[in-house]
Amino acid sequence: MKVQYVLMLLLLMTVASCSKGNNKKNDGDNNGDTTYPRKGFGTSEEMPEGEQFKLPAGVSLIGEIKGYNEALKEFCDHKTMKDARGSGLGVPLCIGLRNTTTQIIHVSFPSGMIFISQEHKTQHGILVQGETVELPPGLDFYVPIMLCCMNSSLVSAGPDDKYVFGPVSSDKEIRKLCALLENKKLDANGPIGQKLEQIIWHLSDEPLRDEDRAFVLSLPNK
Repeated sequence: MKVQYVLMLLLLMTVASCSKGNNKKNDGDNNGDTTYPRKGFGTSEEMPEGEQFKLPAGVSLIGEIKGYNEALKEFCDHKTMKDARGSGLGVPLCIGLRNTTTQIIHVSFPSGMIFISQEHKTQHGILVQGETVELPPGLDFYVPIMLCCMNSSLVSAGPDDKYVFGPVSSDKEIRKLCALLENKKLDANGPIGQKLEQIIWHLSDEPLRDEDRAFVLSLPNK
């Protein structure tokens, strides 16, 4: 019962934190060339900027990308949080990939990659550190991937929420954050992931804060 209580408390904290209001004004950054909220972030309904992600030749998506819930792991080939990649609490997804070739294929999901929600009520997710998965030849492969939520006023991803591959962010402040996180040890859905979501919310409406930069630099290296 104690474990169930703790899990329920963490879930409630996640939903509440990912529904936090956003009342920042559009002030522009220090260089005057960015308007806020950043496209696709915060309260923005525009598409995020960047080059569209594409799977490599010989790899196809199995079905739809949907929200991941470990309690319903049978819908993600029984993969658990031990198999999860990425870092974040608000947008946990399950991705199914099929290798149609006779060779091993490595699929790289770059840092700054965005997954676009197909539901207006549900927030987009961003991968803050790059991940690579190995696909065995001729087989299907499923992986849970944890993403930071990008829209604090919207709800977290649920098992029925659908997503599509979006762009790899070209925003200079997002790229700066990803570069700082490149060699850092992150957790999938623990306190580090929660803090990184808060940093993404801050970045929705302003440049990278000094205290957020200091937190990232304080993280241990891989």
